[in-house]
Amino acid sequence: MNLAHPTDDGRPRQPAYRVSEIAGLYALVREDHLRSLQKCGLIGTPDVVDGERFIGFADVAVIRHVNAELLRGTPFRAVLRACLAGRSGQLAFD
Repeated sequence: MNLAHPTDDGRPRQPAYRVSEIAGLYALVREDHLRSLQKCGLIGTPDVVDGERFIGFADVAVIRHVNAELLRGTPFRAVLRACLAGRSGQLAFD
């Protein structure tokens, strides 16, 4: 699952994970959820290499957290609000 793909100059970038594999691991987080997380700035836009989409470790952590909350029965909008509140609170603290 973990794959370091090269940058434009051929050097390896940070480890990345295939979006298709992450979707298999965290099945409750649908494609529309990923788009909402991207739109809100909670995860980055996936890098596309040879037709495959890749995301970084920090984005996987957010997706894992969202999936865990959805497993508990929390509605996605509530999870999204909590993530945004946590992010803005952390930025205010820094």
